[in-house]
Amino acid sequence: MKKIILLIPFVLLLASCGVKYTPVVNMTDISKIDFQKDIERTEKNCAYRLLNYLPLIGSSYSAIEIAKEAGFHKVSAVDYQDDYFGILSRKCIIVYGK
Repeated sequence: MKKIILLIPFVLLLASCGVKYTPVVNMTDISKIDFQKDIERTEKNCAYRLLNYLPLIGSSYSAIEIAKEAGFHKVSAVDYQDDYFGILSRKCIIVYGK
């Protein structure tokens, strides 16, 4: 019985769920995007947090800074991805463009 009680926190830590979403703000009309021509590269930047609030590891959570660092001259779309691993979470921003 003690082993089961000790195993529960580890199972909860390994249990994970996630979501990927495109923000409603700054919507892009994707019917005008040529996915073969306009999206040549994808950059992803993640930040890790404890209890979905306290920052642990990670860098900027800004699409502008990611596009600047990656050398994009045109950003076609931006997605956000949230993954939850028990008390830890990962928040990512994904920038598509060329």
